Amino acid sequence: MHKIATLGPSGTYSEQACIRFIQQLDDACKIHFFASIKKVIAAVGDESDIGVIPIENFSEGYVSTVLDELSKTDVQVLAEVMLPIRFSYVSNQANKQDVETLFVQFVAKNQCSEFLESFQGVDFVQTESNILSLEQLKRCETPAAAIIPSAAVNQDEFARVEHDVADYEENQTRFLVLGKPALSINLPIDLTTSVKTSIIVFNDNDCPGALNEILNGFASRGINLLSIISRPTRQAFGQYFFYIDLEGHAQSPNVASALRVIQSQHRIKILGSYHKIHSE
Repeated sequence: MHKIATLGPSGTYSEQACIRFIQQLDDACKIHFFASIKKVIAAVGDESDIGVIPIENFSEGYVSTVLDELSKTDVQVLAEVMLPIRFSYVSNQANKQDVETLFVQFVAKNQCSEFLESFQGVDFVQTESNILSLEQLKRCETPAAAIIPSAAVNQDEFARVEHDVADYEENQTRFLVLGKPALSINLPIDLTTSVKTSIIVFNDNDCPGALNEILNGFASRGINLLSIISRPTRQAFGQYFFYIDLEGHAQSPNVASALRVIQSQHRIKILGSYHKIHSE
């Protein structure tokens, strides 16, 4: 049985991503919940075989903590899971004007910023998870509300419910499925989806023109870069590493050639080549 680590508690989008991934496996799995992204990644290869973490949101971009942890942790990317994200507003008050406290997870607050701007004089309480927002609302005896996943809404439980309160209708979050390099799982390959490779390039020598060298190495071979993010190494001021998503498999001739050229000048960490798992 595979043990899968993810952000808790039960009912979160992270759990939904785990379930979607498990549906692709023939093996039995059990989900273990952790309180933070760092703890999830640290559990991979120790308390759990696999980890599932959010890395990018449609409107908010990349999760910086994930990029930093991937740069220093020995894990591989096994797959990515795309989930539609739908938020709802629920309250123990029929009128919004009567709400005194609103519970909202820190990421959800940014994704629903336009809706939340209409609340004046309300005490916003940030939580660590969307389900925790729901739990705190249920325990609250004063006029309160919460932003929660639409799938967690029980229409008869609240005095007021409003669906689709996120800023963008096509809101999605991309999750990575992580494992140790030696991990072997039976994951069917969907040949209808393109292969993506994720790498980290370290500019250890802090040389000028490093980014241009990297970009040229891929561009000259016709390789499409899907994203490139720079992050500070936190070892010295002004030193950065680059997280890159690109189209193609790391072992395909053109990608492998580009990686060899770049590796002659910079240290590279290949996180993995993998397919996308869509939510049904």
